[in-house]
Amino acid sequence: MKIGKEKNIYDCKILIVDDIQESVESLRRFLTLKGFIAYVAEDGNSAIAKANKVIPDLIVLDLAMPGMNGIEVCKILKADEKTKKIPIIFLTAIDTKDMVVDALNAGAVDYILNPYDLNELLLRIKIHLELKISKEKIENLNEERDRFYAILSHDLRSPFFGVLGLIDMLENEFEQISESEKIEIIHSLKTTLNTHYELLNEFILWSQFQKGIIGRNPELLNLKELADSKLNVLNLIASKKNISITNNISDSVYAYSDKKMIGSIYQNLINNAIKFTPENGEIVLSSKSDNLYNHISIKDNGIGMSQEQKEKLFNTERTQSRLGTNQEKGTGFGLILCKEMLSLNDGYITIESEEGKGSIFTFSLPASKI
Repeated sequence: MKIGKEKNIYDCKILIVDDIQESVESLRRFLTLKGFIAYVAEDGNSAIAKANKVIPDLIVLDLAMPGMNGIEVCKILKADEKTKKIPIIFLTAIDTKDMVVDALNAGAVDYILNPYDLNELLLRIKIHLELKISKEKIENLNEERDRFYAILSHDLRSPFFGVLGLIDMLENEFEQISESEKIEIIHSLKTTLNTHYELLNEFILWSQFQKGIIGRNPELLNLKELADSKLNVLNLIASKKNISITNNISDSVYAYSDKKMIGSIYQNLINNAIKFTPENGEIVLSSKSDNLYNHISIKDNGIGMSQEQKEKLFNTERTQSRLGTNQEKGTGFGLILCKEMLSLNDGYITIESEEGKGSIFTFSLPASKI
C-alpha cells in the first residue's frame, strides 16, 4: 500500500468530438502516442453519452457538426452535475468575435482555429489539464481540511466531559473517595490531558504545514546516524516492555532532507511499533536503495492491522487511535503528519501489515550520494 502518488496530466482521459473521421483518428493517434488516454465521438449525442460514461478530464469539441452543434453539446454538458467541471476546448474554422463570445458563454475554456497545428493544440491541452488538476487539488484540500476541522473539534471537546466529571467527583465527594481511588482518578486525568495536549500540538503543526508556515530546510543526512540519535530515548521506552530494537540501516545511506522532519518521522514510526508490539517483542530497522530512492523500513512482530485499518490510517476524515498492547494511548494523528513531512521532502510511505503478524512501515526519500 503506497501513500503519496499524485495525479499528473498523462493519467488523464481526453474525449475528441468531430464528425470528420479522419481528423478524429489523426488526433486520437497523436494524443495516444503522447501518453494520454483518448476516446472519440462523431456527433453531439454520442459525445454526451461518452462523456457521461468515461468522465473525461478534457474534451476537444468541434464547433460545426451536423445536427447538434458544439455550442449545444457544451451547454448540455455544463448543465449536468457529472460533466459540468470538464474543461472544453473548441475546434472551429470560424474566427469571429461573436463565435468566441458564444463559445465562452457556453462554458468553453479555450478555442483553436481549424486547421490547427498539433503541437499548439497539445500545448493548450496540457495547460488546461494542469489547471484542472491544480484546481481539483485545492478543492480536495479545502474539503479535507473542513472535514478534518469538524472531526478534530469533536475530538478536542469530547474528553473534557470526562475530565470535568472526574473533577466534579473529586470536588463533591473528596472525603468519601479512598486514597487509592484518588490516585487512580489523578492518573486518569493526567493521561487524558497529556494525550489531548499532544493532539493539540500535532494539530497546530499540521495547520502550519497546510499554510506553508513551516518550510523545508534540507541538509545532507546520514540516515543510520539520525536513527541512532532517536533510539537513545526510544530504547528506554521499549525497555519497559522488554522490546529489543536493532538498527540495521546501512552506514552509507544518505538523504538530502530536513533533519527535524525526518527525525520526527523516525520518532513517530518507532513509537508506533513499540506501542503495538507485545512484551519481549522485537523491532528491526533496515534500509534498501535503488537508483531513485533510499527506503527505510521499521518492522515489528506486533499485533498488525486488517486491510480496513490500513486504509483508514492516513484518512483525515476519521483519525483512529487504537490502544497499544499495554493500553498505551495515542492521538491517531502522527501518521498523517509523517505523510505530510515526507511529501514536503519529495518522499512517500508504504505499509505492509497482517493481523497477528506485525507491520512494516517503509518511508522512502530521494537517494543522495556523497
